[in-house]
Amino acid sequence: MLRAVVVDDTAADRLLAETLLKHAGYAVTACSDGEDGLELIKRDTPDLIVVDVVTPGIDGYDLARAVRGNPGTAATPIILQTAYYLEEEVRRLAAQIGVAHVIIKPFEPQDFLDIVASAHEQKPALNGTARGGAGTAFNAEHMRLVSTKLHEKVQELEVARGEFQATASGYRQLFRVHPEPMWVFNVETLRFLEVNDAAVRRYGYSRNEFLAMTIKDIHRPEDVQALLETLHSPSTLEQPSSAFHRTKDGSVIEVQISTRDIGHGSRYVMAQDVTEKKKYQQQLQQAQRMESLGQLAGGVAHDFNNLLGVILNFSWFVKANLIAEVESGSGERWRPVLKDMERIERAAENAARLTHQLLAFARVDVVQPRAMDINAVVAETAPMLRRTLGEHINLVAVAGPDLWPVMIDAGQLSQVLTNLAVNSRDAMPKGGKLTIDAANVEVDLAYAAARPTLKPGRYVRLRVTDTGAGMDKKTLEHVFEPFFTTKPRGQGTGLGLATIYGIVTQAGGNIDVYSEPGLGTRVSVLLPATDQAMSAAVEVMPITAARASETVLVVEDSDDLREIVERILSGNGYHVMVAPNGPAAIDLARDHDGHIDLLLTDVIMPHMQGNDLAARMIESRPDIRVLYMSGFAQPAFGTTGKPDLVLLDKPFNEPTLLARVRQTLEARP
Repeated sequence: MLRAVVVDDTAADRLLAETLLKHAGYAVTACSDGEDGLELIKRDTPDLIVVDVVTPGIDGYDLARAVRGNPGTAATPIILQTAYYLEEEVRRLAAQIGVAHVIIKPFEPQDFLDIVASAHEQKPALNGTARGGAGTAFNAEHMRLVSTKLHEKVQELEVARGEFQATASGYRQLFRVHPEPMWVFNVETLRFLEVNDAAVRRYGYSRNEFLAMTIKDIHRPEDVQALLETLHSPSTLEQPSSAFHRTKDGSVIEVQISTRDIGHGSRYVMAQDVTEKKKYQQQLQQAQRMESLGQLAGGVAHDFNNLLGVILNFSWFVKANLIAEVESGSGERWRPVLKDMERIERAAENAARLTHQLLAFARVDVVQPRAMDINAVVAETAPMLRRTLGEHINLVAVAGPDLWPVMIDAGQLSQVLTNLAVNSRDAMPKGGKLTIDAANVEVDLAYAAARPTLKPGRYVRLRVTDTGAGMDKKTLEHVFEPFFTTKPRGQGTGLGLATIYGIVTQAGGNIDVYSEPGLGTRVSVLLPATDQAMSAAVEVMPITAARASETVLVVEDSDDLREIVERILSGNGYHVMVAPNGPAAIDLARDHDGHIDLLLTDVIMPHMQGNDLAARMIESRPDIRVLYMSGFAQPAFGTTGKPDLVLLDKPFNEPTLLARVRQTLEARP
């Protein structure tokens, strides 16, 4: 295999030449110094030499002259690389020392490969000057070109210095007007070296007073020893920390400290006042926790109330038969059984009341961070989320492979999942897909640089993606602001993402939101990995109605409940049509030639929600009445956009169902 030596002090240019030569079939040895390059050439006697004109040690001209002066390498092809603008002069000087190939940087890869091929085919024609060195004229011309290059470098440095001074001035201005208190202090003496205007305003000291003080003067006396002990600890610089500072008037404020060493024994500090934020944090978390738990309770109530409805109504059927037997005079032996059925009925009614209490239940848990497996939390939360989100949302939970543990409170992590899932649900009122996935990621300096609170290192990424309405850029600018909401008034506190942001930031993580209108939203939460081991409604009074004759279309996805409703209504004179879902109900109504007086439909169903079905039915039958039934209780129904219509809360019994149906049919339009 052909061998080549590359000598170039610019790493990018050196790598490019190496790559292209390897592509051309050469084994390549490279270095950045001219003298080192000459030693490589003497040792390896390569088939080709590529050298930059300006290199440390000795430059490309001197290296080429030394190569030509050595009988063992005199015939080796040499390619000179240069960024000189005086191309003709460079080529002329190169020819004088036996170098026939010169390429001007930057170059196209194919141009370089063409010169390599040409150099390999043509052996240099050596004259005396090339073998023995160059005369005074060559040296003078060489120095003139070097002087020209040096002049260019000086000009570039002058431009760079001007740019640096302009940048430094900009940074000084940015430091001075930054809205958060900032200062620079000496790590050894602890004296303030510079402070910005925000520090003067918040702490009450003048700039001159600050410069006469040390950082110990703004700390509480009881905190000074701990400050001195942690001052030189690497962890002080690795992540934000909390501290209590004293202002000039003696008041104590809580601050979040971010700090960086800036060289020369100096350290930069930004102190964000979080005193007021801390006061409201518990209130914010409590309000959001109540909303989240309310959503969870709604999901439980939906399924549980369906079950209770089956228990209550079949108990009612059995009880009615037993009463008839007892009252007939020949069924006295059924009286104990009747009492047992009444106990079953009372227990079911008590359970129904408990489901209504769940809808208003919330509590504050003590935050206890511990090493957590995100996969386990997602797996535990997913079944409850499915109930909370409703059957119109397709929830997909993808476990991450070999996830690192994260340090966070289990309740807070569940709250993050719940809040994100509920937000996504609200963005998909007609249904859609919600995906939860997790993965290990390594955050590098470049990624962390654009996110001030994020440090490079190991993280676990929790990502929630939906196919909802999405958000525009203007909305995205405000998503983390407390009380900002895109929901209608009364249908959200605007604390969802604000609370998530607080939880994630408190855990040392980061949250990003990417969204496009009409395409959906992706929320990515980064939580730092840890090396710690993982530890383990208004009650409706029943009324007695005359035997009815109206036609009722019943739409309910639960087979048992659908049978119960049909049985009750048919037994009381109604003509009943039943369907398991919205599309089936539409087909049934289309094929029915007669009048349909009432649509009795569940709210949350697969394929089509109850309010969408009602809208379609009213289009074709404008005089039809609509009665909704739901296991969420009436306040939860408001989130679907139909709070003003009649709702029958599940579970219900026969008298309640008959009374509400009658009221709906007889109500004024």
